[in-house]
Amino acid sequence: RTLGSDPEIPELARIVAKKCCGLPLALNVIGETMSCKRTVREWRGAIDDLTLYAAKFVDMKDKILPLLKYSYDSLKGEDVKA
Repeated sequence: RTLGSDPEIPELARIVAKKCCGLPLALNVIGETMSCKRTVREWRGAIDDLTLYAAKFVDMKDKILPLLKYSYDSLKGEDVKA
């Protein structure tokens, strides 16, 4: 429903997905968050915020990403990881 609400939103969704760096947890969390965004303005605002937050937490990625990867890799079964 959200993706069809404006012809620009699918491209903005690709940008948001790219910011998740292929991390399943990030994709799930951001996907749920973005599901209520209906306007291009909301999507662009979210992209701006994600960019800002990424810059603020750049030093954290080396600490957090290994923890998330370990947690994800430790999940039992492919259906849980999906």
